[in-house]
Amino acid sequence: MIGAKVLSADEATKMTNEYTSKLEKCLKSADDYEPQATYLRGRWSKIERAGAKVTTWDTGCDLDLLRYVGRKSVEYPEMFDVHPELREGHIAARLRQIEEGRDLDWPTAEAMAFGSLLLQGYDARLSGEHVERGTFVQRHAVLIDQSTGRSYVPLNAVTSGANNDDDKIGKIEVANSVLLGGGRAGLRVRLERDLARLSDRLGGAVRRLLQRRPVDDRHLRERRRDQVAARAAAW
Repeated sequence: MIGAKVLSADEATKMTNEYTSKLEKCLKSADDYEPQATYLRGRWSKIERAGAKVTTWDTGCDLDLLRYVGRKSVEYPEMFDVHPELREGHIAARLRQIEEGRDLDWPTAEAMAFGSLLLQGYDARLSGEHVERGTFVQRHAVLIDQSTGRSYVPLNAVTSGANNDDDKIGKIEVANSVLLGGGRAGLRVRLERDLARLSDRLGGAVRRLLQRRPVDDRHLRERRRDQVAARAAAW
């Protein structure tokens, strides 16, 4: 712009200095800037913003207590038939970690955390798909007797051997949630029953939904409308 004589060199320098000064002023004021809490109004008017100070708590546990919980997390009754791969790959490996005091993995630390809470009188509950064994087959909070199918939760035995009042010991419940495959199967059955009536209005993607039988694995889209109607009427 200077070369085109739109601005003089002095004018360009002045504009640059003014804008730089503005940026420096904003940067300096950012340290003391307090944003206006415009969102804490109406029903939220009694809510206060969190302060700048963060409160911390000492959540550590005695090492002997953690070792005790770690060992109890993989103990099981004498006549309990544990899967042989778990005996070496999970139970023996965890006991070695605790004995050597190094290379503790996440599942071991998790078991110690849960067990320490139980010893303080807190109850715990885990629920979800595959939470008993862990999504990555790492937790094994519930052991299954391979002969009887009976389940056993080792952490619920942390009372024996610990210097605590048994009445104040918490319990942990670990429950696998139900998978939702049954709902999808029900949708397919309902679809085939109603297909004769709805075939004119169903979208192509829905019509292509597969419905298989033990003796007939043909796709719905390969059946004529009269065939589907006859099958639905037979139900």
